[in-house]
Amino acid sequence: MADQAPLEPSVAAQEICTWLLKSGFLTWEEVGSEVSDDDIQTVVTTGHADLLRMFVARANSGSLRGPIWELLISTATRLQSRSTSRTSLEAEGLQPRQVPGWMKTQASSKGAASVLGGLADAVGSLRYKCVSQSSLRQYASGLRCYMRFAVTALDLSKGCSSESNAVLPAREDLVCLWLSTFRNQDTAKCYLTHLRKWHEWLDLSKKWDTIAVRQTAQGLSRNPPRTLAEKPRVSIQMLRNMVKRAIGRGLIDFSLAAIMGYHFLLRIPSELLVASVGQLIVNDSAKEVTLVLPRRKNLPAGDKQVRSCCCKTDSLTCPVEAAKALLERRDSSLLDGDPLFPLLSYRAFLFILRSTLSGIGVGDAESFGSHALRRGAASDLAKSGSSFQQICALGSWRSRVPASVYVDLAEVQKLASSTFMSLLEESDSESEEV
Repeated sequence: MADQAPLEPSVAAQEICTWLLKSGFLTWEEVGSEVSDDDIQTVVTTGHADLLRMFVARANSGSLRGPIWELLISTATRLQSRSTSRTSLEAEGLQPRQVPGWMKTQASSKGAASVLGGLADAVGSLRYKCVSQSSLRQYASGLRCYMRFAVTALDLSKGCSSESNAVLPAREDLVCLWLSTFRNQDTAKCYLTHLRKWHEWLDLSKKWDTIAVRQTAQGLSRNPPRTLAEKPRVSIQMLRNMVKRAIGRGLIDFSLAAIMGYHFLLRIPSELLVASVGQLIVNDSAKEVTLVLPRRKNLPAGDKQVRSCCCKTDSLTCPVEAAKALLERRDSSLLDGDPLFPLLSYRAFLFILRSTLSGIGVGDAESFGSHALRRGAASDLAKSGSSFQQICALGSWRSRVPASVYVDLAEVQKLASSTFMSLLEESDSESEEV
């Protein structure tokens, strides 16, 4: 790779990341010597080159932890999002009917091979950018899951098989074994699609995608249904206690993030932590705060959510006051595109959430995930009388089925029964008085 001429940024990034991912190696020691700074220099865009150089430096210094593919997947998605290069043909802005004439003119000055090579690079660039960044991140879930399983299975089978130890491309036998570990057919099919998408995107062989693989996935539908364990929720009372403790420990940004995440039923990594200053609008006169989401799951055109002040009943977790405090903490010179939570990563949020819950006496704090705030808010809304239609609109659920998983139906039914009985008692007492 070191003797190659400079490529367009997106093409070079694709070739380097694809080459590394295709290698299927598990540790940097096995592949690090294969990548030189000359290879990275083929990435003519500084941002891309710096990203890969940082990746190589971390690996060479020994600070890289875990299998190499974990960071490579992350690097590939980040490089893909930064690929903004334009080919010379795109820069000309020509109509399709004008292209043949342009090709002849370019060939007379640069040579036919250069023109055709440039078009071939453009094809590679377009294929690389055919998947959106959000889709690629979603597909990474299934790829990571398969690769973790494949690494473990290959490690256990050392000396027992003459098969290649390369993790990519996938292998039919490993994919079937992997699918057999799922209990939910929908999840298995979804992750299998993720694996296919990454193979298509990286132009890897899909010989593994056989009838046996599809039959294994289909056979999961015959598994006996299992009762899903109740997932923990952060109720409004837990949120109050959590915010009090976090503020006492000086974790102001986390406290404000938790309040906003709860009241707006936000997905923490994709909606809350990526929010920018311009998305938050406070209307003091109306005592309202508006959060504009340019994109949201199930709402590709975006969403706009409004919450009102609740200081009369709960000033500590009021979303309007939290929004004001959040904007005040950000420098007034910041631009609309600057992040609301620049120092709060997903891992940090999850760690603080669990440690804070543990600090207020929650015994199973480690079982709480980032969706605990969404679950708690949805369940509290149901208890207060909100319909599933309203809850779906607030949380951007496409139907009531996923929303119902987030709501504590037993608690809602108990509350409804209690309310119904109290109404009956009132009705009986009124009848006796008449």
